[in-house]
Amino acid sequence: QNGSIGEIEKSAAQSYKKRTNLSIDCAKIKALIKTFDSDQNNKHYNISSICNSYGITRRIFYDFITIMTAIEIAKKINSEEFIWICVRNHISLIDKIKDEMKSENIKIDIFNCENDGKLSEVTIKLIKLFYFLGTDTIDIKKVSKLFVSGIVKRKTMIRKLYTITTSLEIIGLICKMNKPGIFKISIGPTFITDLESLLNHITTIKNEERYIIRRQLYDDLTSN
Repeated sequence: QNGSIGEIEKSAAQSYKKRTNLSIDCAKIKALIKTFDSDQNNKHYNISSICNSYGITRRIFYDFITIMTAIEIAKKINSEEFIWICVRNHISLIDKIKDEMKSENIKIDIFNCENDGKLSEVTIKLIKLFYFLGTDTIDIKKVSKLFVSGIVKRKTMIRKLYTITTSLEIIGLICKMNKPGIFKISIGPTFITDLESLLNHITTIKNEERYIIRRQLYDDLTSN
Protein backbone atom coordinates (compact mmCIF):
# COMPACT_ATOMS: atom_id res chain seq x y z
CA GLN A 1 0.00 0.00 0.00
CA ASN A 2 2.84 2.37 0.88
CA GLY A 3 4.53 1.37 -2.35
CA SER A 4 1.40 2.30 -4.28
CA ILE A 5 1.23 5.68 -2.58
CA GLY A 6 4.91 6.19 -3.31
CA GLU A 7 4.43 5.44 -6.99
CA ILE A 8 1.52 7.88 -7.17
CA GLU A 9 3.59 10.59 -5.49
CA LYS A 10 6.51 9.90 -7.84
CA SER A 11 4.23 10.06 -10.89
CA ALA A 12 2.68 13.32 -9.65
CA ALA A 13 6.12 14.82 -9.06
CA GLN A 14 7.29 13.82 -12.54
CA SER A 15 4.15 15.24 -14.12
CA TYR A 16 4.61 18.53 -12.23
CA LYS A 17 8.26 18.71 -13.32
CA LYS A 18 7.30 18.17 -16.96
CA ARG A 19 4.65 20.90 -16.79
CA THR A 20 7.10 23.27 -15.12
CA ASN A 21 9.83 22.56 -17.67
CA LEU A 22 7.33 23.00 -20.52
CA SER A 23 6.23 26.38 -19.12
CA ILE A 24 9.86 27.51 -18.88
CA ASP A 25 10.60 26.34 -22.44
CA CYS A 26 7.49 28.11 -23.75
CA ALA A 27 8.51 31.36 -22.04
CA LYS A 28 11.97 31.12 -23.62
CA ILE A 29 10.52 30.43 -27.08
CA LYS A 30 8.11 33.35 -26.71
CA ALA A 31 11.02 35.66 -25.92
CA LEU A 32 12.99 34.26 -28.87
CA ILE A 33 10.17 35.11 -31.30
CA LYS A 34 10.85 38.82 -30.73
CA THR A 35 14.48 38.24 -31.65
CA PHE A 36 13.54 36.24 -34.73
CA ASP A 37 11.12 38.92 -35.91
CA SER A 38 13.64 41.71 -35.34
CA ASP A 39 16.31 39.88 -37.34
CA GLN A 40 16.47 40.01 -41.12
CA ASN A 41 13.58 38.15 -42.76
CA ASN A 42 14.30 34.64 -44.03
CA LYS A 43 17.35 34.24 -41.80
CA HIS A 44 18.62 30.69 -41.33
CA TYR A 45 18.79 29.22 -37.81
CA ASN A 46 20.17 26.00 -36.39
CA ILE A 47 17.84 24.12 -34.03
CA SER A 48 20.55 22.46 -31.94
CA SER A 49 22.49 25.72 -31.55
CA ILE A 50 19.38 27.55 -30.32
CA CYS A 51 18.42 24.76 -27.92
CA ASN A 52 21.96 24.61 -26.49
CA SER A 53 22.33 28.38 -26.24
CA TYR A 54 18.99 29.03 -24.54
CA GLY A 55 18.53 25.75 -22.65
CA ILE A 56 15.37 24.72 -24.51
CA THR A 57 14.27 21.08 -24.77
CA ARG A 58 15.00 20.02 -28.34
CA ARG A 59 11.80 17.97 -28.80
CA ILE A 60 9.65 20.92 -27.76
CA PHE A 61 11.46 23.39 -30.00
CA TYR A 62 11.55 20.97 -32.96
CA ASP A 63 7.78 20.43 -32.68
CA PHE A 64 7.28 24.20 -32.39
CA ILE A 65 9.16 24.82 -35.64
CA THR A 66 7.23 21.99 -37.35
CA ILE A 67 3.95 23.63 -36.33
CA MET A 68 5.17 27.10 -37.33
CA THR A 69 6.13 25.68 -40.73
CA ALA A 70 2.60 24.28 -41.13
CA ILE A 71 1.10 27.75 -40.62
CA GLU A 72 3.73 29.51 -42.77
CA ILE A 73 5.49 31.40 -39.98
CA ALA A 74 8.70 29.39 -40.47
CA LYS A 75 10.13 27.00 -43.03
CA LYS A 76 11.88 23.85 -41.84
CA ILE A 77 14.70 22.98 -44.23
CA ASN A 78 15.77 19.75 -42.52
CA SER A 79 16.04 18.27 -39.01
CA GLU A 80 18.56 20.95 -38.03
CA GLU A 81 17.90 24.06 -40.11
CA PHE A 82 14.93 26.38 -40.44
CA ILE A 83 14.09 29.80 -41.81
CA TRP A 84 12.02 32.21 -39.74
CA ILE A 85 9.64 34.30 -41.87
CA CYS A 86 7.43 36.43 -39.59
CA VAL A 87 5.14 35.67 -36.67
CA ARG A 88 2.24 37.47 -38.35
CA ASN A 89 2.66 35.67 -41.68
CA HIS A 90 -0.05 33.17 -40.69
CA ILE A 91 -2.81 35.78 -41.11
CA SER A 92 -2.96 35.31 -44.89
CA LEU A 93 -3.22 31.54 -44.36
CA ILE A 94 -6.10 32.04 -41.92
CA ASP A 95 -7.92 34.18 -44.50
CA LYS A 96 -7.54 31.39 -47.09
CA ILE A 97 -8.83 28.81 -44.60
CA LYS A 98 -11.82 31.00 -43.75
CA ASP A 99 -12.77 31.27 -47.42
CA GLU A 100 -12.23 27.55 -48.02
CA MET A 101 -14.43 26.53 -45.08
CA LYS A 102 -17.32 28.70 -46.33
CA SER A 103 -17.85 26.33 -49.25
CA GLU A 104 -20.99 24.19 -49.18
CA ASN A 105 -18.98 21.34 -50.69
CA ILE A 106 -16.71 20.90 -47.65
CA LYS A 107 -17.63 17.75 -45.76
CA ILE A 108 -16.72 16.75 -42.21
CA ASP A 109 -14.82 13.76 -43.66
CA ILE A 110 -11.85 16.03 -44.44
CA PHE A 111 -10.94 15.95 -40.74
CA ASN A 112 -10.23 12.24 -40.68
CA CYS A 113 -6.61 11.70 -39.57
CA GLU A 114 -6.59 7.89 -39.52
CA ASN A 115 -4.12 7.67 -42.41
CA ASP A 116 -2.25 10.94 -41.95
CA GLY A 117 -1.63 12.03 -38.38
CA LYS A 118 1.49 14.12 -38.98
CA LEU A 119 1.83 17.07 -36.63
CA SER A 120 1.71 19.54 -39.51
CA GLU A 121 -1.46 17.98 -40.99
CA VAL A 122 -3.24 17.86 -37.64
CA THR A 123 -2.30 21.51 -37.02
CA ILE A 124 -4.01 22.67 -40.21
CA LYS A 125 -7.05 20.48 -39.62
CA LEU A 126 -7.45 21.81 -36.08
CA ILE A 127 -7.41 25.41 -37.33
CA LYS A 128 -9.78 24.56 -40.18
CA LEU A 129 -12.24 22.97 -37.74
CA PHE A 130 -12.88 26.29 -35.99
CA TYR A 131 -14.03 27.84 -39.27
CA PHE A 132 -15.80 24.73 -40.53
CA LEU A 133 -17.98 24.78 -37.40
CA GLY A 134 -18.26 28.57 -37.30
CA THR A 135 -17.14 28.63 -33.68
CA ASP A 136 -14.28 30.32 -31.86
CA THR A 137 -14.11 27.73 -29.05
CA ILE A 138 -13.19 24.03 -29.25
CA ASP A 139 -12.79 21.10 -26.85
CA ILE A 140 -9.77 19.06 -27.97
CA LYS A 141 -11.11 15.91 -26.31
CA LYS A 142 -14.05 16.04 -28.74
CA VAL A 143 -11.72 16.96 -31.58
CA SER A 144 -9.68 13.80 -30.97
CA LYS A 145 -12.84 11.71 -31.42
CA LEU A 146 -13.50 13.36 -34.77
CA PHE A 147 -9.93 12.97 -36.00
CA VAL A 148 -9.37 9.30 -35.07
CA SER A 149 -11.21 6.28 -33.67
CA GLY A 150 -10.21 3.94 -30.85
CA ILE A 151 -9.04 4.76 -27.33
CA VAL A 152 -5.31 4.20 -28.01
CA LYS A 153 -5.31 6.41 -31.11
CA ARG A 154 -7.31 9.08 -29.30
CA LYS A 155 -4.81 9.24 -26.46
CA THR A 156 -2.02 9.76 -28.99
CA MET A 157 -4.09 12.37 -30.82
CA ILE A 158 -4.85 14.27 -27.61
CA ARG A 159 -1.11 14.47 -26.90
CA LYS A 160 -0.56 15.86 -30.39
CA LEU A 161 -3.36 18.36 -29.95
CA TYR A 162 -1.87 19.57 -26.67
CA THR A 163 1.51 19.95 -28.40
CA ILE A 164 -0.15 21.98 -31.15
CA THR A 165 -2.24 24.15 -28.85
CA THR A 166 0.83 24.88 -26.71
CA SER A 167 2.70 26.17 -29.77
CA LEU A 168 -0.31 28.15 -31.03
CA GLU A 169 -0.65 29.69 -27.57
CA ILE A 170 2.96 30.88 -27.73
CA ILE A 171 2.22 32.99 -30.81
CA GLY A 172 -1.17 34.14 -29.47
CA LEU A 173 -3.31 32.43 -32.11
CA ILE A 174 -5.30 30.57 -29.46
CA CYS A 175 -5.71 30.80 -25.69
CA LYS A 176 -6.80 28.44 -22.91
CA MET A 177 -10.23 28.83 -21.42
CA ASN A 178 -11.09 28.09 -17.77
CA LYS A 179 -12.09 24.48 -18.40
CA PRO A 180 -9.36 21.90 -19.19
CA GLY A 181 -8.98 21.12 -22.89
CA ILE A 182 -11.05 24.10 -24.05
CA PHE A 183 -9.31 26.57 -26.38
CA LYS A 184 -10.40 29.79 -28.08
CA ILE A 185 -9.00 31.05 -31.36
CA SER A 186 -8.10 34.74 -31.51
CA ILE A 187 -9.00 35.22 -35.19
CA GLY A 188 -12.47 33.77 -34.88
CA PRO A 189 -15.36 33.55 -37.33
CA THR A 190 -17.31 36.79 -37.79
CA PHE A 191 -20.69 36.76 -36.09
CA ILE A 192 -23.57 39.18 -36.79
CA THR A 193 -25.69 39.26 -33.67
CA ASP A 194 -28.12 42.18 -33.75
CA LEU A 195 -31.55 41.56 -35.33
CA GLU A 196 -31.41 44.43 -37.84
CA SER A 197 -28.10 43.21 -39.24
CA LEU A 198 -29.42 39.67 -39.51
CA LEU A 199 -32.53 40.83 -41.40
CA ASN A 200 -30.29 42.69 -43.84
CA HIS A 201 -27.95 39.76 -44.40
CA ILE A 202 -29.89 36.83 -45.85
CA THR A 203 -26.62 35.22 -46.95
CA THR A 204 -25.38 35.36 -43.36
CA ILE A 205 -28.53 33.60 -42.15
CA LYS A 206 -28.06 30.83 -44.73
CA ASN A 207 -24.43 30.47 -43.71
CA GLU A 208 -25.38 30.24 -40.04
CA GLU A 209 -27.90 27.51 -40.87
CA ARG A 210 -25.09 25.61 -42.57
CA TYR A 211 -22.89 25.97 -39.49
CA ILE A 212 -25.72 24.83 -37.20
CA ILE A 213 -26.07 21.63 -39.26
CA ARG A 214 -22.30 21.12 -39.17
CA ARG A 215 -22.13 21.65 -35.40
CA GLN A 216 -24.98 19.20 -34.84
CA LEU A 217 -23.22 16.57 -36.94
CA TYR A 218 -19.98 17.25 -35.08
CA ASP A 219 -21.73 16.82 -31.73
CA ASP A 220 -23.32 13.58 -32.90
CA LEU A 221 -19.95 12.17 -34.02
CA THR A 222 -18.09 13.17 -30.86
CA SER A 223 -20.70 12.59 -28.15
CA ASN A 224 -19.70 8.99 -27.32
